[in-house]
Amino acid sequence: MPPEPPASPCVGVCQLQGRLCIGCGREIGEIAEWGSASPGRKNQIVAAARQRLAIIQPSTNRSISS
Repeated sequence: MPPEPPASPCVGVCQLQGRLCIGCGREIGEIAEWGSASPGRKNQIVAAARQRLAIIQPSTNRSISS
C-alpha cells in the first residue's frame, strides 16, 4: 500500500522572503510542486520545511506539528 500523503504544511500565513515562505517553510518551487508531488516527495518537502522553520523560528516554531 502506498504511503499516505502528508497534509499540506500551509498555515495560511503566505509571506515570502525571497524564495521562502516564512509561514510554512517551503520554497516557492515546492509550493508550486505540491499539487502534483508524490506522497514520498511531499514527505521530503515537509521535512525540509520543518528544518527551515527551526532555523528561522527557533523559539516560536508552531507552524508544522511533528
